[in-house]
Amino acid sequence: SKLSEGCKLLTELDLSYCKQISGPGLSKLGGGCPQLQALNLSSCYQIIDPWMQNIAQGCPQINSLVIKYCHQVTEAGLASFPKSVKITGYVKPLVA
Repeated sequence: SKLSEGCKLLTELDLSYCKQISGPGLSKLGGGCPQLQALNLSSCYQIIDPWMQNIAQGCPQINSLVIKYCHQVTEAGLASFPKSVKITGYVKPLVA
């Protein structure tokens, strides 16, 4: 994604309600925005755990993550982030 190629100093990014987000795009974001500190992915329904792991690995400065209505993200995907990261909007699925 072009965003990640030209934004090495980007510290905050709000992608909430972006319906066209893809795994490759988020993977590049992780590697291309090493200064990213705050990321909002609310209502990005396609987000899955491996993509979250890529962000955690590629954005070591991240300290705030919003994932409201990202129903495919599980605790496994969030476990990649350090405990110090403030994660908001995650709702643990009910067990039937």
